[in-house]
This record gives sequence, structure tokens and C-alpha cells, in this order.
Amino acid sequence: MKVEKMYLLLASLLISLSILIMPVTQVPDERVHAHFAWDIVYQEKPQKHTWLQGTGIENKQPADKAINFKGYQKFFTQKIDFSKEKTRLKFSIVNIRHIPQLIGMVIGKMIYPSAGVIITAGRITNAFIYILAIYYLIKYIKVGKYTLMFISLLPMMIHQAGSLSYDVLNFVAIASFFVCYINLMIDKKVTWKKLFGYLLLIILLYAVKPNNLLLFPLIGFINFRFEGPYINKLNPILEFWQRNRLKIVVLLTLLCLIVLTFVLSKRTSVLHFIHMIFNTLFVNNLNPDLNNVLTTGVFGFFGMLVIQMPAWVIWLNIFVLTIVFLQEAQSHLNDVTTKEVGISSFIMVLLQVVVIIITMYFAWTPKMLGENANISVGAQGRYFTPFLLYLFPLFMSLKNYFNFYLNKKLFVPLVLGTIVFNYVIYNILIMLYYWV
Repeated sequence: MKVEKMYLLLASLLISLSILIMPVTQVPDERVHAHFAWDIVYQEKPQKHTWLQGTGIENKQPADKAINFKGYQKFFTQKIDFSKEKTRLKFSIVNIRHIPQLIGMVIGKMIYPSAGVIITAGRITNAFIYILAIYYLIKYIKVGKYTLMFISLLPMMIHQAGSLSYDVLNFVAIASFFVCYINLMIDKKVTWKKLFGYLLLIILLYAVKPNNLLLFPLIGFINFRFEGPYINKLNPILEFWQRNRLKIVVLLTLLCLIVLTFVLSKRTSVLHFIHMIFNTLFVNNLNPDLNNVLTTGVFGFFGMLVIQMPAWVIWLNIFVLTIVFLQEAQSHLNDVTTKEVGISSFIMVLLQVVVIIITMYFAWTPKMLGENANISVGAQGRYFTPFLLYLFPLFMSLKNYFNFYLNKKLFVPLVLGTIVFNYVIYNILIMLYYWV
């Protein structure tokens, strides 16, 4: 069976079940994202969205009975009066990330206007977009199919894909660029058709999260050529860049550091800022969320950040993911990438972590800890999960330094077995916390 068909079968089953067993509004930011999606079409009023407040979920900590079944049933059966709700279109480019949820919520409202049905319908359309998009991306990518399948079916991604979160479209955007990035390493040519696709991808990357645009410079480290009328005249400039890119990158990096230092000096000392990043990522006694929300959250921290995947299961996933990287790096006979590409891709993963930490330091931390805090709070591991894809080019660039190949009769069951095992553990944890 082809990889994309295996993915389609697994994703359809696992994500559908996740939608059912995960209580509505109990995924991080799900209620907030429901507000954002609803606001695109329905006019905002002070009393609006009160229908999203009740969930029927009583416990905030582990309890013998997590769900108030009577209240939860009412959440699905009690109709909401939308007769006075006024419609209007409030659209901007960033609202693209809420379109899948909005479509489902509107359909749910038409089917049965209860909060539970509306949110569940939004989850279903979100999941449909995710499953379909990743299916075609796996089909389209030329090397790294198992990498894309495994990461897209990690417990954290199944959890988010079955929710109302715009993390779904964020992963699709990041994975779409990953596919274009990998395929360009093999094709080594850019045509007008690809340029148009890159333009659409830039819009999508920006719409879901602006920091995703930092991925695009990675293309500059690939040795490719322009093909087609007019754009082939850019090849001399491209060749100059490819001969001197290391020097240019060093100069640009120094320039960015100077500008960043100047900007930071107006808000805090540079030394304090460096300490803040170090404390956030390395000092557990200062950042109590380091081991759970930030680290465990990359692979599995479920519900309203209350259910952690066991650490040994996470280590198992890291081990299997490494095998997937090694196996697929050897699957392409030619050297499709260079050390520059691999190292720059790895650095980009680290850069995304730092950028997200910095963004939350200025956007969220002041609300929680005040100005000039010693750590950054608000970032969650799920923000970093999609960027695991960009570790794969590092393994591709180092393929000549190792000789690893697992028989396909062992490799495929290992990957599929790990995905299913993860999901069984995920299901048990959710059921024990919310339903038993």
C-alpha cells in the first residue's frame, strides 16, 4: 500500500475518534479560535458569544468523574436563538486561518443551532482540510513521505487536527513549504508555475503565523536555476548569490543582530534579554513549564494542558522518528542536498523556537508576569511540532557519514505500530481523565 493511502486510512480513523472522545472546548485556545472564526461573519455585540461559555465540563483538575453528563448533553441539545444575530463580512488576510472552522460552524448552525453541534461541525471541517491536504502533500513529495506521515500523526497533531484550532492550517502551511523545499532539492529548477505557487504559499504562511515567513530564505541555500522566458535572465544574479551566499549571510546576520540590539536597548538590556531566553529554555526551577508545556507539549500535552504523554513514550517517539529520518535519508540514491542546506535547515528550527519565545515575551508575558520578567511564558510545545519536519534535511545532508537501512518489512510495521501505539495511549489518557 502506498504511503499516502496508509496515511489516509489512519488519519481518517484516528482523527475522527479524537473528535468524539475529546470534549468540546477542552483543546487549548479552542474557544478563543471559535470567537475569531465567528467574528468573520457575525457582528460583534457585548452579549455575543455567551453561548460559547458553558461547556458542561466541571473539573479543572483530575477527578473521579470529569464530565457532568447531564450538562454536557444539554450543551448539544439546547438550541441557541440566533434570530437577532446580524451578519456582515469582516475579512482580512489573517482571517484565512479561521476559514475552515467558520465553514463548519456555519454548517453546524444550519443543521442544529446548539453550541455542541456548531463546534463539532467546525472540528469536522478542520479535520477534513487537514487530512485531505496532508494526503496530497505526502503524494506530491518526492522523498520524505514517511517523515511527513509520522509527524503529522503524532499525538499532539491528532489532538489539534480534531479541534477547532487554527494550528491545523498552520501545520498544513508549514508542511506545504516543506514539500516545495524538498522537491526543489531534487528538481533544482524554478519555473513560472513554481514562482506562482511560492507566491500563494507566502500569503498562506503569513496568514497563519507571520514567523513562518522565516522559512522562505531556506530556498536560497539550494543550488537551483531559473527556467522559463524572462526569469532565466535572473540566473547570473542567482549564480553570484550561490558563490557568495556564506559571506552575504554572515553580513546580514551581523546587521540583524545590530538592529535587534538597538531595538532591545529601548525596552530592556541586551544581557537581560539573553538571560531571559536562557532561563526559558534551560532553567527548569525558573520556568516550571519547561519540561511539560514546552518540551512534552511537542509530542503530547492534551486537554487544557492537564494530560501529559508519559516521558518514556516521548523518548520512544524520538527514537522512531530518528530511524525514520535515517531510513528516508538513505532512500534517495543521489546526493540531493548539501551540508549548507542541512545546517541552515537545522538552524532554522532553532531560530523558530527563539522567535516564538521572543514573540510571547512581548505579547503575553507582560500580562502574566509584568514587564522585564526573567522568563517568557505563553509558548507551548505544539507551536514547535511542525518544525520537526525541518530536521530531515540535516539527515539528508549527512547521509554519507552513516550507513543505515532497515528492511522495509520491519520499517513499515515499526512506523505504523508506533503511530497506533501512541494513539492507544492518547485515548486511554483522555478517557481516564474526562470520561471514566
